[in-house]
Amino acid sequence: MPTLKFQARGPLVSLLNSFLVHLGFRADSNDYFGGETSEGTKQLQTWLIEQDRKNRKGRIQVDGIAGNQTLGYACGIDRNDNFSPESIAIALDVTYPARNPNLNQAPDQAFQEAMFGFIDYKPAPTDSNPERIKIINDFVEKNIVVAKIPQIIGKANAPASGQLRLHRLVAPQLLALFAAWESVGILGLISTFDGLWEPRFVRGSQARLSNHSWGTAFDINASANWLNHLPAFPGENGCLFPHVEIAQDYGFNWGGFYRSRLDGMHFEAVKILSADELQSVNDRYLD
Repeated sequence: MPTLKFQARGPLVSLLNSFLVHLGFRADSNDYFGGETSEGTKQLQTWLIEQDRKNRKGRIQVDGIAGNQTLGYACGIDRNDNFSPESIAIALDVTYPARNPNLNQAPDQAFQEAMFGFIDYKPAPTDSNPERIKIINDFVEKNIVVAKIPQIIGKANAPASGQLRLHRLVAPQLLALFAAWESVGILGLISTFDGLWEPRFVRGSQARLSNHSWGTAFDINASANWLNHLPAFPGENGCLFPHVEIAQDYGFNWGGFYRSRLDGMHFEAVKILSADELQSVNDRYLD
C-alpha cells in the first residue's frame, strides 16, 4: 500500500482529496497531494483522534501523511462505500475480495448467543490484557473442545502441538478450512497464527464481548493486518485476499469487510454448516 505524502499523484490521491472535501477539510484539486491536502490530512487525523481519544491518542500521528493506518481509520467513517477498502482497491487497480451476501456481515452478541450459547462472565482485567473476562457459567464445559490443526504447526505464535481450544460446533469446518487452504496451495502465505479462544471484550471496550470469547473466531498474519489498518494488499507480505473466498465457503466471514473498524487478521464463524454442506464444500477443495 503506497504511503501518500507531499507531491504524490495518482487515482488514490484523487480519491483522498474528494473524501477530504466531503468531510469539509482542506484538499488540493484533482490527483495532486500538495500543501492543502497535507493540511487536510492533519485535520482528518486530528478529527479521528477526537472521536476516541482514549484509544486513539498516541496511535494516530498528526503528520499530514496518509499511510495504512490513517487510511484504515478513515474507511471506518463512511458508510456509503465512497471511501472504503474496495474503493481504494479500485484506485490501485486491485481486486478486493467479494463479500458473500448469504453470510451475516456483522454478528452481534444476540446472534452469537443464539447460535453458540450464553456466556455469563465478570471482568478480570490484567495489565497486559485489560479486556480479559472470566466466564462464570457452564459455557466452557458444554461448548469448548480441543482440536488439532496440523497446518498451524510451525507457524509463529501457534502452539507447537497444533492443538487449540475452540467451540465444538465450529471445529469440523475450521479443520476443513485449513486443510482446504493447504490443498489449494495458499497455506504458505500464512506466517503467524495469532489466537482463537480468548475470553475478553472487544479491544478498547468494557461492554461488548469479542467473538473470540465463544471460540468461534481466529486471527492470522496479525502484524500485516493490524486492527483499524488497511489489510495487506496483493504484493505485500501477509496479504490474505486469496484466503477470503474459501473461508466464506466454509462459513467464516472476514474482518476486512467490517465497516466501523477494519480487522484484516480476523476470521469468524457466522454460519454452521450441516454435514451435507460441509461435504459439498470439501468436494470442491479437498482431493
